[in-house]
Amino acid sequence: MFHVTAWVKAVSLILLVLAAIHPVSAASIQSSESIAFINVNVIPMDSERVLEAQTVIVTGDRIVEIGAANEVNVPSDAQV
Repeated sequence: MFHVTAWVKAVSLILLVLAAIHPVSAASIQSSESIAFINVNVIPMDSERVLEAQTVIVTGDRIVEIGAANEVNVPSDAQV
């Protein structure tokens, strides 16, 4: 059992050192990359209904646009 505990401590120490060397900042989390979900069904939280055939554009951590799949302009750099 002692060897397992020592191994866990060693791995924990390595992870702690790696986290200290490469800290994650809020700026790196909030990417400006856009992601497009095309031709999906959306369930709004304001009523019991389903919006069919929608496109949802997400930039960073925000939904920036929702609309009919044939009406929303998908950014050229968006991941689809």
